[in-house]
Amino acid sequence: MKSSVPFIVVLLSVLLATVSAGAMTYTESPMLAERVASGELPPVDERLPLNPVVIGPGSLIGAEQLDWQVGRHGGTIRSVHLNPNSCAQIFMNINETLLRAPGIGALDIQPNIVEEYTVSEDNTEFTFRLREGLRWSDGHPVTTEDVRFAWEDVLLNSQITPAVPRKFRSGGTGDQEPLQLEIIDDYTFRFVSTVPYGYLITNLTIEGWAPYGEIIKPKHYLSQFHADYTPLEDMRSALREQELDDEWWRLFANYDVFGIPLTSVRAIGLPVLTPWMRVESPGGTMVYERNPYFFKVDIEGNQLPYVDTLWSEEVGDHEMVTMKTISGEVDLIAHYSRLVNLPMYQEFHESGNYDVHLLDMHTVSSVVYPNHNYPDSAWQEVIGDVRFRQALSLTIDRDELISTLYYGQASHVDPMLIPEDLSAFDPERAELLLDSMGMEARDSEGFRLSPSGQPLELYFEVFGRNPDIVPGTELLVEHLKEVGLRATMRQISGELRGQRAAANELQLSVEYSAVPRMRLGTMVVHMLPDAWTQWAPRWARWYASEGREGERPPLWVDELYSVFDAIQESAPGTAAADAAWANLFLWYSEHVPFIFTVDYVGHPFLASKQLMNIPHGGFNIAAEYSAQQFFYAE
Repeated sequence: MKSSVPFIVVLLSVLLATVSAGAMTYTESPMLAERVASGELPPVDERLPLNPVVIGPGSLIGAEQLDWQVGRHGGTIRSVHLNPNSCAQIFMNINETLLRAPGIGALDIQPNIVEEYTVSEDNTEFTFRLREGLRWSDGHPVTTEDVRFAWEDVLLNSQITPAVPRKFRSGGTGDQEPLQLEIIDDYTFRFVSTVPYGYLITNLTIEGWAPYGEIIKPKHYLSQFHADYTPLEDMRSALREQELDDEWWRLFANYDVFGIPLTSVRAIGLPVLTPWMRVESPGGTMVYERNPYFFKVDIEGNQLPYVDTLWSEEVGDHEMVTMKTISGEVDLIAHYSRLVNLPMYQEFHESGNYDVHLLDMHTVSSVVYPNHNYPDSAWQEVIGDVRFRQALSLTIDRDELISTLYYGQASHVDPMLIPEDLSAFDPERAELLLDSMGMEARDSEGFRLSPSGQPLELYFEVFGRNPDIVPGTELLVEHLKEVGLRATMRQISGELRGQRAAANELQLSVEYSAVPRMRLGTMVVHMLPDAWTQWAPRWARWYASEGREGERPPLWVDELYSVFDAIQESAPGTAAADAAWANLFLWYSEHVPFIFTVDYVGHPFLASKQLMNIPHGGFNIAAEYSAQQFFYAE
């Protein structure tokens, strides 16, 4: 029998939502009334699927984090962006996924674009049913032909997709074949993995932001740029316009703009399933208008989103973002706000007509990543000893970081990751650990030598991606000196950082980690040596090449991959998944391969005083995700 007890609740909630939605009278924004009256658009009940998603308390944000209200239609949210070709904040506002969960976790996964899903008992078969009557933003029906096109004609086309991503391979590992797609009927499809892969459900909910366009693409629109459907001669004009020869796959990629590219000018005209869609706008601005076929309503039948338009102006730098904010020229600044500006935000919030909601960062921006494979003999003597890594953690004065860099808006790392005795500032214990390693001997300047008597220097190279990284590293360097470790820091560009990481030339770096999200059952890949932080690039290469390249890792790293496999195999919300995640955190606390500094860093979410349904807790980026339920008070 192919059924799954954890998903019975999901299916029951779907049935209840169907009954509730079926009894509703639907209401649309007055913005669309004239188009309906003229016959340009059908009535709202004909634009919605038979079973729309019903949004209410706890649907998009945990009920304890938002005093949810039924909203009203109308209005424009003004914002700003820094890059003329993309806007992370708008992407978060509009992104839709196959499945969804409140916040940005994987603890209560529910259907979204699909109306139901089931997982086989052995976690190898995943069956989904699209919402009947679901339509693209141009009114064209969504069917499994759009799934087949996305999978067979795009993902498995080597010219468009040279390498199938790991998350779409059996077991979620790079050495397996791609998942097999089975089309069952116009609305039902199935993925089959050759090995257990319960984590696929998480990957389709949130991992990598999981835009639906990875799985469903508007075949009726994109096929005009695909050589299997359209002769090259019929694409010749478009190819010439973009200065391409016969490279139709590059032309296709310029129109297949899901994910962050949905905020580029290339997205204009692309049929979407998002709450808002990009429309023509003057240079330097991005304008998104409501999607008349959006598939969600609130508990009283009002079609979402509530707000009609998203409008964003390009600005030159973060300073201009701040000036526009405090002068009252924007209604929402979430992605580009900075904790370092918190005092200024608070000082001008009345004159700027905004409220400051202090939410949590979904990442930790300052994690110390030692490179276990850095080719220096003195370094190799010490970094392989867990006592040295523990000593590094004990030299971090987290209370000082919290008070000086984070205005008190951060905390010590959760004890499930770092035991409290290792997150304390305890230089005396750090010195005892270093002494126990045989590092009592010092050079003429008083700095410790390696156990074999070699000079040892800890060399940090950091890119100031976030404003806390450089000053935080400077403090750490001084604390390391106090326990007898010679340490220096150099600030480098992001480009140089990438080059040096690729060449295995970084000894120590400070970067961000998704640890807060890991507690919600996502982002396990941030623990692996081949995460972009590259804490052990040669070990990562050994695993990726099945031992043909790189360097054989020690047994304790093998344990990490065993835990990773257990997480990949287990379906979210099951006892097996919970146990695997617990083992991951236990593994980290025992081996401390890299060092978390602080946790739950505050992130200012600035919203107009008239904007309602703004969360008062949870992750900042989860609040951005829930913009479809924001509305303006009368």
